[in-house]
Amino acid sequence: MQNREVANKGRRKAIKLIGGLSALTILGAGITISQLEPKYLSLDEVIIQLRSLQSSTIQSTGAWSADHIFNHCAQSIEMSMQGYPEHKSPLFKNSLGKRAFKVFGYQQHMTHNLSEAIPGAPAISSTSTKLALERLIVALQRFEHYQDKLAPHFAYGELSKDDYRLAHILHINNHLEEITIDVS
Repeated sequence: MQNREVANKGRRKAIKLIGGLSALTILGAGITISQLEPKYLSLDEVIIQLRSLQSSTIQSTGAWSADHIFNHCAQSIEMSMQGYPEHKSPLFKNSLGKRAFKVFGYQQHMTHNLSEAIPGAPAISSTSTKLALERLIVALQRFEHYQDKLAPHFAYGELSKDDYRLAHILHINNHLEEITIDVS
């Protein structure tokens, strides 16, 4: 019941914001993804949202470029299947890490340093935003069809596939807060 209320509230907010979109278009303003749509809480919804960006002019309001953000999110998903190069201590993962993940899940929103690389991960090379976006979509699709054991998360420890799915969705949604599309 509570999830339905949250979803309905998000839809009402999106409808109000989209109603004001024509005024923003006239001004040629950039709007953030999080201003347009409610938070997406299924992989299918995230993929639909990401595909809708493929024909848009995308920019970042943060420290990282849009292509870097999409490649970072893809890298995180890929590492959930392949393994993370570095981990927080077992003490951290079993205390603060698990607690943080539970709070994020309960709030259905993640907040983290949006310009912090995955510990020990290879540097992300600059690519086109279109290629980075496609990499992220493919990573999500691969994850959804992945049948083997998932690697422990570097900060949260062992996660079920459902928990990992939620972690990836919340991670992407948090990064989308810095993505804008040009509506001019």
